[in-house]
Amino acid sequence: MSDELDMDIDGASFDDDAAPAPRRQTRKRVTQKRRSTPVRRRAAQSYDLSENEPTLIHHRPRISIDAATHIPRKVNLYRRLAIGFFSATVVVVGIIAFFTFQKATIVVHQNAIPVAASFSLNIVDASVATSSASESDFFSGTVVTVTTSTQSIYKPVTTVDKPGKAHGAITVYNNGSTPQSLVATTRFLSEGGVLFRLIKSAVLAPHTSDSLNVVADQPGAAGDIAAGKFTIPGLNAGQQKNVYGVSASAMSGGGSKVGVVTQADIDKAQEDARKSLLEIGQRILTSVVVPPGNDVLYTTVNIKAESTVKAGEQVSEFTIKTSGTMAYVAYPKTAIYAAADREVQGKAPTTYHKIMFLNEAPTVSLQTIDVAKKIATLQIYREGSAVLDARVGALQPSMFMGQTRTQITDQIKSIKGVAGVDVTFMPPWIDRAPGVSSRINVEIEQSN
Repeated sequence: MSDELDMDIDGASFDDDAAPAPRRQTRKRVTQKRRSTPVRRRAAQSYDLSENEPTLIHHRPRISIDAATHIPRKVNLYRRLAIGFFSATVVVVGIIAFFTFQKATIVVHQNAIPVAASFSLNIVDASVATSSASESDFFSGTVVTVTTSTQSIYKPVTTVDKPGKAHGAITVYNNGSTPQSLVATTRFLSEGGVLFRLIKSAVLAPHTSDSLNVVADQPGAAGDIAAGKFTIPGLNAGQQKNVYGVSASAMSGGGSKVGVVTQADIDKAQEDARKSLLEIGQRILTSVVVPPGNDVLYTTVNIKAESTVKAGEQVSEFTIKTSGTMAYVAYPKTAIYAAADREVQGKAPTTYHKIMFLNEAPTVSLQTIDVAKKIATLQIYREGSAVLDARVGALQPSMFMGQTRTQITDQIKSIKGVAGVDVTFMPPWIDRAPGVSSRINVEIEQSN
C-alpha cells in the first residue's frame, strides 16, 4: 500500500535515493500546463493512474485545480461590468442634464405706435328709421326737438361819469291861516345853501302839508345832500316860518355814473343767453324717457340772440332776446362704442399688433341735426396705441427653435415697431436656441 502511494502526479514512482525536484520549478511547470492545456485534458494527463489506484487519490487534486482556475476570472468579469455600467450612467446623466438646462430668453423691445380714428355716424329717430335710411347707414335712437324763446337783462361792465342834477322829494308844510300857492321852479334852499326848484306847481290849504318833488338848480355832486330842512327864499320872513319843506331822505343823482356797452358785453350776454335757453330746453325735455343703455346729448339749433343796444351806447342796462330750437339725441352707447373700437382696430399697422385704448370711452359730440327728418349726425373720436401681440404666431417660441442669435434677431426686427431684440442662451457656450419650444421664453417690453 505504501509503495502504491509513493507515486508522483505524472505517474512515475518516487525514488527514495533521487533528489526531490525543486518546489518552485514544479509549480512553474504546473502553471505552464494549466495555461496551454484545457482543464479536462490537464486533469487527464496529470492523473493518468492505473486502474488499481484508490478513488480517494483520484478526486482530491481535481477539486484543487478547478478552484484555483475559475474564481479570479469571475471577479474580473463583474468588475468590468460594474465599470461599464457606471460609465454609461454618467454619459446618459450628462446628456440629460445638457438638454434639460438648455434655455433661450428672447426680449423684444417695442415702440408703441399712436393710432386714432375720427368719423361720423347717423342717429335716426326710431319712429322714422326704417323709412329714412338703410340699416347699414344709421343707428336707431331718439331725436326730439323743442322750440322756445327768452329775454334776459344785462348790465355793461364799463361805466363813465355822467354829472346830473340831484333830485328827491320834500314834504312842504303850510301852517298859516291862508292858502299858499307854489308855482313850478319855486326855490327851496337847503340848510347848507344848496338851491333846489319845485318841479310842478301846487297849492297848499291852511294847516296842511304835501309831498312835492324838487331838483337841484345846478348839476353835479354838490346836489347830493343829506336829509334836512328847506326854506322858501321868495316868501317874507313871517311866511317862511309858516311855509317850509322837510326831506326825509337824501338827494341823489348829482354825481352819477352811466354804463357804456362794449362788443365784449354783447358777446358775453349772447353766450349766456344761449346757455340759459339750452337749460330751459333741457328742463322741457326731461319728460322724454331715455331708453336703457343710451347716452344723451343736448344742443341748440338755429339759435338767435339779439341785443337791444349797439356797442358804444351809454345805458345802465340792456336786453338780449333769444330764440331757437333745442335738440335731444339719445344714442345706443354700447353699439356706438363698439363701432369706434372697430374703426381704430382697423388702423393697426400690422397683423402682429393689437390696440390698447388710451381712454375707457370715445369722445362723442353732436355735429348736425335735421329737425324735419329727425336725423342727427354724431362726431366720434377714438385714440389708442398699437403694441405687439405676444399671441401672434410670429412671436411664438416654436418659431425660434434651433435658430441662431442672428436669425432670431433678423426675424423679429423685420416687424414694424420693434426697437431692439436681446437674445440670451443658457448654457452660454451654445450658439442655437433649444429644439424644444418649452425651453424658449419670449418677453415683450415697452421701450423708453
